Amino acid sequence: MGTLAVASFFKIKRNVDGFKSPWSPYIQYFYVGFSCLVLLFIIYDKPLESLIGLGILVIGAITYVFSKKEYTDE
Repeated sequence: MGTLAVASFFKIKRNVDGFKSPWSPYIQYFYVGFSCLVLLFIIYDKPLESLIGLGILVIGAITYVFSKKEYTDE
């Protein structure tokens, strides 16, 4: 979840008047890249458990899409 939160900052418009971090995009890129490497290691190390977890995520995403369509039609 933290990786998605950090990756969401790539889409947010930057406020020119706001706080400017000296290494603003690089720290986020490093964090997302490191999280992806950890994910790949976990998939390599424990493939069965990883596939079960990814399957649960896919089922949740499908459920979200269908429930979203149901409420937007009303």
